[in-house]
Amino acid sequence: MKQFCTWVFFILASSVAFAEEQIVWLTDNKDDISFLKTNNFHSIGTDTVNLVLNQLKGFELTLKVASVSRMDEQLKSTTNTCVSNRIKTPSRAELNEFSLPVNMHPSPKLYFYADAVRLPESVIENGALTSLSRLMEYNPDKKIALVENVSYGEEIDRQLQSLDDKYLTFLNVDNRFDATFKLFFQRLVDFTIDYPSEMKVQLAKHSNTEKLSSIGFSTSKGYVLSHIACSKSATGAAFIAAVNNALINLYSTEHLLAAHLRYIDKSSTLSFTKDFKQVFKPIEISNTVITANK
Repeated sequence: MKQFCTWVFFILASSVAFAEEQIVWLTDNKDDISFLKTNNFHSIGTDTVNLVLNQLKGFELTLKVASVSRMDEQLKSTTNTCVSNRIKTPSRAELNEFSLPVNMHPSPKLYFYADAVRLPESVIENGALTSLSRLMEYNPDKKIALVENVSYGEEIDRQLQSLDDKYLTFLNVDNRFDATFKLFFQRLVDFTIDYPSEMKVQLAKHSNTEKLSSIGFSTSKGYVLSHIACSKSATGAAFIAAVNNALINLYSTEHLLAAHLRYIDKSSTLSFTKDFKQVFKPIEISNTVITANK
């Protein structure tokens, strides 16, 4: 009997030791569910995350679709929620555990239909928009479609916060990519802000794009970094630590860059590659040194 109890103890102890940590992985794009944890290509966000997830052990992910607002709430109210493609802002950094950078997206642009919008020379400098608020003053009856609580980087966020509410149409939906682009491509709103790499994916799905135009923001530095973020908890910290180890390995390969270049216009490949290596190489070196000194 004593021997039997000993075996039971060892079996139970082993099952606990090898139990995988449960992670609830939220996305605001339902298409991600079909592509996450696969080797199939879909977008910068999913392709890069798959490179990370394929290296992780000891975690079991449950994939769910949620609006950005619900993501924010669940990250605060649970101990095991994670999201990807998240821009690190000061307020978010206080509430979430953030990984090293995972993605480098070409900066968001303002998209619009050229036959319906006034774009005077006075708001353009070197081919970029100098002031979103001044542009909207020239288009007082127009609307920008935005998803509630989405960040486009600090500079663009700051310009949006200064706009009068009458210019903004906010969406709070579980699949912002379907809703926002449906409104925009059906011309029910006049402007939208998004990433060129995402727009490239969407253009393959929609017609009525012959009058589509875009302009970048003069305050943009050319790219926006995004991260994996998790609940601020022991579980979240453990997952982010595992993610960072995977990223440090990826930084020394060409796989992460390749996952970006699939969605970058060929005319921008050389400049993007240069920027990418300038951003990620120092991170790789600094973290290699830190790891070696521990």
